[in-house]
Amino acid sequence: MIREKRTLLLVVLTLSAYGFSIFMDHGSFILPFPIFDFILFIVSIQFSLWNWRDILTLRKWYFYIYFLAILVKLSTNQILWSIILDDKDLAIFNETLILDSLKLIYLSLILFTFYSWSYVEKLKYKVVVPFVLIVIHFGGFLEAYYWLSYISFPLFAIYVFYQKPQNSLTFLLILNALLDLLSLSMLTLLN
Repeated sequence: MIREKRTLLLVVLTLSAYGFSIFMDHGSFILPFPIFDFILFIVSIQFSLWNWRDILTLRKWYFYIYFLAILVKLSTNQILWSIILDDKDLAIFNETLILDSLKLIYLSLILFTFYSWSYVEKLKYKVVVPFVLIVIHFGGFLEAYYWLSYISFPLFAIYVFYQKPQNSLTFLLILNALLDLLSLSMLTLLN
């Protein structure tokens, strides 16, 4: 088993063990979905260290865009801002348009990630599939269809994995997809 698969398996097993321990203590299966952005950030750093030759030689230059998208997504995380700001400043900060602007930047970076990944890896339908996925992701900004933004990465991961299963960075996409699906399941259970 390659190290990327092992890392993916360890993250999923750790989250499952955490959820199961909460289930044993309190009778409900709850995952720590607010920290999923931090997990994805840490694992993406590890993947970039493992694939440093491909990334530094710009053979997989799309990773820079994807990593920047992960950073922007992390910067929209409320836990991060609650650590940085006190309660009063956090309430004022949430009233500004900064988080909405960051979400729009994240959407733009996801658009570039979908297209650049498809282009560099020479995937089939590299124009149509990213366009459909970005429309799906953009549809998630509508309140009634929030769940659409959580399925765009799983669909993209399936699309990439189906054509390039041996690419080690594909496993980072799979992790992102799994974390999005787990977040969606937790949000659905909480509502």
